[in-house]
Amino acid sequence: MATEETAGETPETPKIPVEVQIADTGPCKKQVRIVVPKARADEEEKEAYDRFIQQADIPGFRRGHTPKSVIKKRYGKELRDELQQHLVGETFQEAAKTHRLRPLGHPVFDKIEWKPEEGLAYEVTLEVKPDIEVKDYLGISASAAPEEVHPGEIDAVIQQIRYQGVVWKVLPKEEAATKGDQVVCRISLESGEWKTVRENVPLYAAAGTVLGIPIGDLELALSGATPGGVLEREGAAPDSFPEEAVRGKTVRVRLEFLEIKRGSLPEATDEWAKTQGADTIEDLRERIRIELRMRKAAKAETDARAKIEEHLLKAHDFLLPEDILKKWHEVSLDRIRLNLRLQGVPDDKVEEEIQKVQEASKEAVVRELKRTLILEGIAEKENIQVSEQDFEGRISEMARAHRTQPAVIRKVVAERELEDTLRAEVREEKVFQFLLEKAAK
Repeated sequence: MATEETAGETPETPKIPVEVQIADTGPCKKQVRIVVPKARADEEEKEAYDRFIQQADIPGFRRGHTPKSVIKKRYGKELRDELQQHLVGETFQEAAKTHRLRPLGHPVFDKIEWKPEEGLAYEVTLEVKPDIEVKDYLGISASAAPEEVHPGEIDAVIQQIRYQGVVWKVLPKEEAATKGDQVVCRISLESGEWKTVRENVPLYAAAGTVLGIPIGDLELALSGATPGGVLEREGAAPDSFPEEAVRGKTVRVRLEFLEIKRGSLPEATDEWAKTQGADTIEDLRERIRIELRMRKAAKAETDARAKIEEHLLKAHDFLLPEDILKKWHEVSLDRIRLNLRLQGVPDDKVEEEIQKVQEASKEAVVRELKRTLILEGIAEKENIQVSEQDFEGRISEMARAHRTQPAVIRKVVAERELEDTLRAEVREEKVFQFLLEKAAK
């Protein structure tokens, strides 16, 4: 009877382990020397040549039968360089996993030497994340249950939708404006040598500004306005006023009332509901109720996450070296770059945005890094991993959000070498979901 081992695929032969020497060179800094034994380097080189021989089409030789000496003469340097790069990457990952090194940012590889009689040796300089003992993270008081939607909230949304369909009708000249009416004006603004005139500008009897100039009693003044009337006031131009030369100066405002309009709202009937994509007014109310509940659920989860984060930060008090903070700031900027590029922002504009956020306060950087380290610690303790299904799910979500195909997102992530960044985000999301499930209700 065949054993499980012989019935299935042949198990992979364990690789010869590498020699690793680790030295602390500062707070959260390591100098690592890795030696790949000659036997393993030779074995990997033989396998690389065998694969190349089986795939290469060399003139004068049948595929799979080209002598190794011919391959070595023509492609030896190229193959060795590729194999060296592969070996360095593979063996560093092995060493990092075996010795629980957690690099922050990109390690620096140096002094790479491959001597035929000794094997491959190289050094790595890297900053590592500090080890912290995570605690007190289960049963946090942070319920994500949303509040119920009340009928009055639905009524308010219905009213907003009705206002979008308001029909304005000109009133008889003798009828004065009341609160909510539209007063169509010729507006003159003047300050020193500067002057501007705008025609047929609608103002409302509940307004408080005229083209950005605040007028304290405007609501009262417009109530009772009739065509042909005139209103003159003064106000100070705010710092946000479009005309820079006028900012902070007194502006004379003259309003000439041209006509008064009063709005009529459509009745909230089944017929009107059909114009909003619903069969009946009750169908529309139910759709609004579901949308409001989704918003409340999103807000409840956001608030719960904030409570969890605050609790975790208070429960874990530890110092971070200055170099680690600088390195983390670079990692954070990479995340921002990823999101901007996925939004289709050109590279030059991306760097402009990066410049704006580079001066983020030290306190904000410390808070973000501590939060990330705590969540990573919980993920390791609870064995929360990112599966390929999780990763592909996030790719699909991003594709839908940016109205593109998953293949486009994968290409951007691969080209920018941002897969690790994206996987870290997915892992954090899974940790938060775990903490929400374990939170005190």
